[in-house]
Formats: sequence, C-alpha cells, structure tokens
Amino acid sequence: MKTLIHIVNLLLISAMLLGVAISRDSKAFGKNLKEQNKSEFPSERCLKELGLTPTTSLRQLTPSIWRTSDGSEIYSTEITGKEIFGFGGSTPLYILVNNGIIQKVTYKDNDESPSFWNNAQKLLTTWNGLTIKQASEKKVDAVSGATISSNSILDNFQSILPTINNQIKKKR
Repeated sequence: MKTLIHIVNLLLISAMLLGVAISRDSKAFGKNLKEQNKSEFPSERCLKELGLTPTTSLRQLTPSIWRTSDGSEIYSTEITGKEIFGFGGSTPLYILVNNGIIQKVTYKDNDESPSFWNNAQKLLTTWNGLTIKQASEKKVDAVSGATISSNSILDNFQSILPTINNQIKKKR
C-alpha cells in the first residue's frame, strides 16, 4: 500500500512539473506545443550573420520566405523543419539565397547546449557559394561530439531545399 501511495505521489508531482513547464515555455519534452504556421522574422543577430543590416527592407512572400531589396531571399526552416529537433528542441535555420546561390546560413536562437551547438554550427558554412543543386547533392557528415545537434542542422537544411527550388522555378 505504501508503495502505491509513493507511486501516485510521484505521478502527481511529475504531472505538476510538466504542467508548470508547459505553461512557462509552451514546450513538453523539448517539443514546441504552439501551432507553427508562420516563421518568425529574422532577429537582428540573424540579419547581421546573413550579411544584412537591421534596417534592410524585407518583404514577406510566404510564411517562410522574405525578399530583400536586391532580390535575395531569406528562407526559414521553422515550418518545413517543425518536426526536426536537436537535443534541446527545435533548431530552425535561415538561409540567404541570391540568384540560386546560397550566400549564407545562420540559425534562430535555440535551446541546444552552447558547447555542443558551437561545435555543430561549424556546418553552417558548408553550403556557402553552392547552387541549390550542388547543396542538395553534397554529402555532409555530422560533427563528432555534437551528433544530435549537427544532424538537426543537416535535416533542417534538407527540409527547405524543395521550397527554395520551387521559388527559383517561379522566378524564371
């Protein structure tokens, strides 16, 4: 009987902690519980890392694509990669493409452990200067010591390539 009471108490405490975590972060077990049908506008840090200024004029074309005044486009993986998680949760990317060439890739702030993420984000320069076709054919290995985080980068990147291809075809 005592064991049953302990188990019930443990379950109640676990449920309470889960409830607090969900109400505070809208996450359960690293998964975002908010409906994602629109990408967040790139932060000032993201714009700078993409080589743009915070005052760059951006026009939103779709929920996950913005066009700059020079015709470059920023793609977000928040929607296409919403089921892709690193160790600490979702790891969306922003990809800057100009004339079918990947200029830069950066990441939206996330909950990955900084030491692992710093190691994994070395992958972000892998696709710079490549066409979409070259990037999709390039074989890239996960970073040793940050496998889960780096696989989430690789999977997020792959998830947006069909969207980029479709957008390039529309422009022709």
